[in-house]
Amino acid sequence: MAGKTQPPVRAAIWDEIERFGPKSTPMRQPGALDYSPGPPKEDPLAFRPMSIKDHLDLARAPKKGERRGTTVTMYAYEIPGVPGRVDHAYVEFDDGRERLIARGGPSAQGPALFGAAMADQLHVVGGVVPAYLSRDEGKGTRVLFRGEVPGVPAGVAARGAQRIGRELARDPRRYTLWSNSNSYAGDVVEDLFRVRPGDDATPGSAYPLSGARRPKPSLDFSPALKGPGL
Repeated sequence: MAGKTQPPVRAAIWDEIERFGPKSTPMRQPGALDYSPGPPKEDPLAFRPMSIKDHLDLARAPKKGERRGTTVTMYAYEIPGVPGRVDHAYVEFDDGRERLIARGGPSAQGPALFGAAMADQLHVVGGVVPAYLSRDEGKGTRVLFRGEVPGVPAGVAARGAQRIGRELARDPRRYTLWSNSNSYAGDVVEDLFRVRPGDDATPGSAYPLSGARRPKPSLDFSPALKGPGL
């Protein structure tokens, strides 16, 4: 009829596609604009779970305003096979990331120890190693002292213990009941905190090695028998 607007013609094929096509896929005629948001863009960081290392790094990272330091602990444990109560003392440095152990001992081990002691040639040695390499690791049953060195890692806090070990190598002191590994541990703590811990069960801890006698010139023990008892 003239003057009347005719409705737009829809191709019959689209009626069939919408009736029988996949229901999950909306159909649109050619030329129509698509305003759907489309698939979300992937964010690789959003889908990557944190690894164990990530969690450890996060836990160890200094917090805002936090100053890390090192806990210094002097431990002792009973020496087996020794008559009476005699304890061995050592010092542990722990900054939360690294643990070091400062330990003293005799200059000879095994059969050479008794020969050197009889000849007045046994002397004290001392040094610092990672805790997992030390024979004292995990043996401490008593705490003789605990203090904090603020703002420095374990390696820095243990420099005094290393220096004392070098001094003993350069200027040896006899290893006796009153100058021994306990004296070395006491020297290490006193160097840091100006206190000297110890008790009756740790003979030698009260006596600085600087006041001990020097040994006689040492014999040339075979490499298999000589060396520090660290």
